[in-house]
Amino acid sequence: MSYYSSEINYKLVIISDSGVGKTRIIDKLGAKLVNCLPKSIMDTSQTYFYKQRFKDKNLGFFIFDVWGDENAISRYLDQTNSIIIVYDVSDYKTCKSNNKWLTLLRKNIGNSQPIIVLAGNKCDLTQQKLTNISIKDGNTFADNNKLLFMETSALNNINIYEMFILIAKELMRTKNPGISDVNSIIQINECSNDQILLKEKAQQVKYKVIILGDSGVGKTSLTKTLISDKFNEKYSTTINVEFYRHEEFIDNNTKIKFDIWDTCGSERFNTLNAFYYRNSDAVILMYDISDKNTFDDLQMWIKQLEQYVEDYRDLFIAIVGAKYDLIDSRQVKYEKAKSFAEQNQYLFMETSAKTGRNVRELFNNMAKTMYSREIQGKRRNEVNTGESQQNIRQKHIMSLNSKEIKPNKKTCCN
Repeated sequence: MSYYSSEINYKLVIISDSGVGKTRIIDKLGAKLVNCLPKSIMDTSQTYFYKQRFKDKNLGFFIFDVWGDENAISRYLDQTNSIIIVYDVSDYKTCKSNNKWLTLLRKNIGNSQPIIVLAGNKCDLTQQKLTNISIKDGNTFADNNKLLFMETSALNNINIYEMFILIAKELMRTKNPGISDVNSIIQINECSNDQILLKEKAQQVKYKVIILGDSGVGKTSLTKTLISDKFNEKYSTTINVEFYRHEEFIDNNTKIKFDIWDTCGSERFNTLNAFYYRNSDAVILMYDISDKNTFDDLQMWIKQLEQYVEDYRDLFIAIVGAKYDLIDSRQVKYEKAKSFAEQNQYLFMETSAKTGRNVRELFNNMAKTMYSREIQGKRRNEVNTGESQQNIRQKHIMSLNSKEIKPNKKTCCN
């Protein structure tokens, strides 16, 4: 019997602006990533399967986590039984987008009547008085638009499971028949046992990432939030270098493995940091949006890269403005930082390790862009040199069912 067999299967679409935490909600739910979707689908969404027991029924939810592109969302709404619209209770802009999402839904769902839930995520910020939208405001908006409403916290696992119980209850109450043809939602028939284990057999691409920036800008907080989904106000200053590993599954046959080196920001350690720059593929240059000096010091960190990295021009560089939760104390304008990044062809994002804003999105964006850039480079090499695919394989690609191909250069960690 297929893993996806349930008494009733439902299709659920979860949409929002980027950075509000919808993927974290799914992670907390414990849903299983579906890895046998066509690549065209996975380019703009990730799909998960979640099993739930409600009363005497075994329910299955195919959850489509659609990235915040309103032009792509309409393609996912066919046969949808339920929709979750997520906003960030600390970000008024994401709340304002609820009207946009509702307009889009009403335009595309036709005569179907999916259960729609409005979820105010990051309610853990209420106690810290960092919320801009009250629970009363959320309730009022939901009532006016005939939506169900619930405040959630992916960080503290508040109301995540309860929200799906609410959805199940409403689907059963309205006698929603669910999905009549599961194969039309996901290509189960094409998924052999080997394909279901696709993640374990996918090629892996390993990148070494260095995080640089002044002491106290939030480098360790960023990595801790990414790896463990935990934030601590009192992280001690990094004395030397700390190492982390993170994986991003970007399509149906490729997994990106990031080896992340969190360096100290004190100038007296700069020479030591240079030792860890070797064979780096990417650099995250961080500053604190509430401290202009940390932004000005980015030029110093860039000069270090030019000095110590042999192939500096080949580095993938991301400029990251940290501590977006301190936006009321902003000293570095968004437009100025973005312009600086664009002039140098760097990726740019503002993040908050405290709220989770854009943390996962940063590394997902890096994974896709770096891999795409590398593939394009390989194709150019094939055209220019006529070398075979075997001869120009990148130094970091490995297969999970074969031995890892070691880089040619020795590094401190080999």
